[in-house]
Amino acid sequence: MNWTDRSRIESYQVCPRLRWWGYEWGRTDEEIGGLEPELARLELEIGSGVHAGVAALLTYAKRHGLTDPVIEDAVALGTAAFAVETARGIALPQSLTPEAVEFKRREGAAMVEGMVWLAGLRIVPAILERFEVLEVEREGWASLTPEIRFAYRPDALLREKETGDLYIWSLKTASELYEAEFKRSMQGLSEVWAREQDNLEHDHDSHDPPKRIMGVQMCFILKGRKHEDKVRGCKVHYSPLTRAFLRDDGITHEWAWSWDVPKTNYKTGEEYVGKLGANFRAAPTWQYPGGVGEWVKALHRGEIQPECGDPFGKVWATPEPYFRSDLETVSWLRQVRVQEEAIVDNAAEVNQLEGLEREVALDELFPQEAKWTRGCYLYPGVECEMVPICLTPCDDPLSRGFRRRRANHPQEAGG
Repeated sequence: MNWTDRSRIESYQVCPRLRWWGYEWGRTDEEIGGLEPELARLELEIGSGVHAGVAALLTYAKRHGLTDPVIEDAVALGTAAFAVETARGIALPQSLTPEAVEFKRREGAAMVEGMVWLAGLRIVPAILERFEVLEVEREGWASLTPEIRFAYRPDALLREKETGDLYIWSLKTASELYEAEFKRSMQGLSEVWAREQDNLEHDHDSHDPPKRIMGVQMCFILKGRKHEDKVRGCKVHYSPLTRAFLRDDGITHEWAWSWDVPKTNYKTGEEYVGKLGANFRAAPTWQYPGGVGEWVKALHRGEIQPECGDPFGKVWATPEPYFRSDLETVSWLRQVRVQEEAIVDNAAEVNQLEGLEREVALDELFPQEAKWTRGCYLYPGVECEMVPICLTPCDDPLSRGFRRRRANHPQEAGG
């Protein structure tokens, strides 16, 4: 059986050669195809850790409600997932010092911890006020074609209390929020279609459906832009979850989350936005007494710089739901079915070839579009992870810092 999912469909649309290396290389009837770097990708593992923690929050909340011990357990799950994946090493610029590498690891762990605490204190309670949680990270699949199965795992399925309408809930961790991007995201189309189609094909009875899913409720937790930190020797996220300001002169010990502070001109009485004093310095939040969790709770209670407003106002966002469009769904299905059927045939052909014949076939069937159109950058500032094996002929990528891909979904590994 041939498997696909949203990630690999999107990878082909970003760059066909990325799809080849990431999902089709070395595929046989007995073994899934694709490669992944041996070193962990920091931003990816932050997202994975946050998703693990928030999934635990949603699951616990359904049964027991939310308390600090419940949030602490979820935080522990999220940070453990991050620690396990980053223990094999992190893909960072070789120019970084060991101290900078360790700082980036600590910052990543703190980001996971801070985001899961934020979810427990603010985000999940907001969900529970409006929705009933029906499912959390339920694995499923639907038939894209008779020979291709589409695997999916929505973050949650929610039922609105007031109307009874169903929504897919989707959590994203990102540096910034791009409204146009999420409104055109494949996720809204694919997961809504797949969940309904799955129900039709397999007659699930976990709740009242089959019922039409109205759309997708997105939730974004933002890491903040990266800025060069000359003291640390690396780029750091400017986020109140991980970066604070501390005044510690031996007499005064004062913490702040915002560099911009409201002030009053003592002569005119006019209010203006000023800056913290020069005696404050940037400090990581894991140095706060009690650590990141206590820092986030203190911000949540308004104990630190309450005059500066909501510290989380630019850290998380829940836009209006993205409502489904049946015309868009039908159009998307036509395009994706043709794309995926061609990939199955093309990948099978290339995997049978070697040497120069394989290179020629790859150029014809899986061109390096990102190389020629974006200089191998998939997104601004994000170079393709396959560059070490993609720009020159590579017969043995397993000797160049890559390993065989692990299955994205358990049903793929099972056939």
